[in-house]
Amino acid sequence: PYIKKEYRICDLGCAKGGWLKFLYSKEYRNLTGVDLVIPSKNDSQINFLKNDVSKYSDGGGYDCITVMQVLEHVIDFDRMITNIHSILSEGGILYIDVPDANRYYKYYKTPYHFFNYEHINHFTDRSLLYLLGKHGFEVIVGKKMDLYGFPIICYLCRKNSKYSMMLNRNLYKDTIDLYIKKSYKHLSKILKKINNKHVNIW
Repeated sequence: PYIKKEYRICDLGCAKGGWLKFLYSKEYRNLTGVDLVIPSKNDSQINFLKNDVSKYSDGGGYDCITVMQVLEHVIDFDRMITNIHSILSEGGILYIDVPDANRYYKYYKTPYHFFNYEHINHFTDRSLLYLLGKHGFEVIVGKKMDLYGFPIICYLCRKNSKYSMMLNRNLYKDTIDLYIKKSYKHLSKILKKINNKHVNIW
């Protein structure tokens, strides 16, 4: 109900364009994808642009921007959200999702699994809400979901330049500490077990 067929839609961090190709199959036609690596072959009318998503601020006037599993990879996420605000029409829709650091401990697999070298930022629902509110995005719908056994937070927002919401920055430090302690305890057991043994790593 929020995204109309005639909307100008931009997917930041589009990768191979799977999401945009799905929209195209549903008769959405004004589609743009931005990423550093874009599809070499494009059989549809999707406009793929090679660009750094964190710095992309060209064009503008988009009615809807989607940012899926991207923000955790970006060094300057404040700048990226500022740029998104500048290229999105007033009243336009932003959909964003990220891994949910508040639930890492519930999805524990191996020590420090979620602290991999690709994810340089870690968000909770409150910290993401704080970031969006600071930049003039009003949340319409928020949801916690699982994606392939991975905890994520999703927010559907509307750009409202007059809107500003500042939260008490209680970012669930206790639950993140719980994940770190669980990882440390598990890793200590592993290191004790392999102490002074020959180990092959591949």
